[in-house]
Amino acid sequence: MTLFTAEGLILSKIRQEYQGTEGMISSVYHALLRWLLTQETNLQGSLIKSHGTCSIVDGVLTGYKELFSLRAPGNSCLSALRSGRKGTMDNPVNNSKGCGGVMRMAPVGLACKDAEKAFQIGCQCAAITHGHPTGYLAAGTLAALISRIISGDSLTEAIDESVQILKTNKNNEEIVIPPAQLLEIF
Repeated sequence: MTLFTAEGLILSKIRQEYQGTEGMISSVYHALLRWLLTQETNLQGSLIKSHGTCSIVDGVLTGYKELFSLRAPGNSCLSALRSGRKGTMDNPVNNSKGCGGVMRMAPVGLACKDAEKAFQIGCQCAAITHGHPTGYLAAGTLAALISRIISGDSLTEAIDESVQILKTNKNNEEIVIPPAQLLEIF
């Protein structure tokens, strides 16, 4: 899924129809539908009927047969993508806060030099399949963290800035852990 997220971001940069932030999210959504095809090849006909030929089969990664191996995908990702609609933060496709959103966000951090933009795009990309704030806010935080590291911040600085961005968003209680509680964990 990480590779397909990266492919969607790359295609959003080179295709006219994917201009702006919403275009990036749509491009990632279409790339994730192509990923779904690699996991459930029997869905090709219905996916093409629902979303159009280009968005389903027009990608470089689907040309690699090795990517058609079952990789034990999470049920939240599968069911969300099977649903036929793109989840958003305002109109979630489910209430999942699992790891499927955060695990594929590194490419967003690599694609966005601005950490706040990486955070927002990371949240929106994760919300495609994970509708609970914990699921998409954690993903946005990782995207911001990667963005800051790539920009030259130390790990400590990158964490501090990413957490500050996270704190400006409501519903962050399950992600922001007070320092005293962190010490108890370790």
